[in-house]
Amino acid sequence: KSWGFGTSFPWLIMTMIIIAICMIEELSMKDKYGEEYDEYRKKTPFLFPLPKWMKAILKAPMKLITKEKFPQNRKQVAGITLVYTFIFMIISLIWLDIGSKTLHETLHIENPQMVIDSINTEIQQTFERRELYKHFNALGQLGVVATPQLIAYLTNTDPVLREFAANQLGHIKSRSAIDPLILALSDENWRVRNSVANALADIGDKKAIGPIMELIRKTSPDKRSQYYSLLGTLGATDAWPFLLEGLVNQNWYAKTSALKSLTWIDAEKAKPFIYKALEDSQYQVRSQAVFLLLEMKPEDAIIPLQQVLDDDDFETRFYAKEALKLIELENK
Repeated sequence: KSWGFGTSFPWLIMTMIIIAICMIEELSMKDKYGEEYDEYRKKTPFLFPLPKWMKAILKAPMKLITKEKFPQNRKQVAGITLVYTFIFMIISLIWLDIGSKTLHETLHIENPQMVIDSINTEIQQTFERRELYKHFNALGQLGVVATPQLIAYLTNTDPVLREFAANQLGHIKSRSAIDPLILALSDENWRVRNSVANALADIGDKKAIGPIMELIRKTSPDKRSQYYSLLGTLGATDAWPFLLEGLVNQNWYAKTSALKSLTWIDAEKAKPFIYKALEDSQYQVRSQAVFLLLEMKPEDAIIPLQQVLDDDDFETRFYAKEALKLIELENK
């Protein structure tokens, strides 16, 4: 498997630094022992034994620089290190990034199902979350052809697999995934619901708006936050009453999601609700209202913001001051 040039580059630099240190050490040994050390290194490999033909190839650039079999001073060591680093960077770029990518793309085009089957096998044998993420990312990179397999994972018994499948369906943006994703919005696992909501937002089809509003009716208030955010992302103007209901939710995260969505749908119309949120008993809601005003910078927000300059919450006070400064600058 290829790590890619970006990942291998630090290792290349580290290796070349070690080799440069070894060459400098050889210079010290040469100064200390003279011809005796010269005879020794002619018989002994520098780092590890290699066939003569390979040595000749590897030493060719060095001989061009030094005109000798070995570097004679630190300046030559520096030059050799830079030249070899550049050569290995070019080889790494061609082999790891271009060569491997071409092979990968060829497999995708000629036999994508074989790739899907291979990745599925890896998924079934993996239990570590980080590794599973990599496998699902590989499925997502296959594009639309992987959609049926990812949709199948939405009903898997493992919530991690359902979560990652939803993430990749959002990445692919396949409209054939909309209905299965809508069904998955009622998943019992909050991570899965969140990923499904984000996937539908990435696809951006307003077809999801009606089912989402229906889900809000059926869902307990503590599980509505993702739905409020999704309605705002989709620009669901018909969802205004549902979002207003969210402002009286007992959970601060549901309130802030509803408040942000109202702003995304119609910022001007949402301003009275933002100003009212500055008086909310939960500091997270007050803070979110300040952040929204900081982004909007409306001139009529000056008086409401001045009223929270002595707020109990530090962030609310701090960003209210910053918002006032920006509003004053914009309206000079």
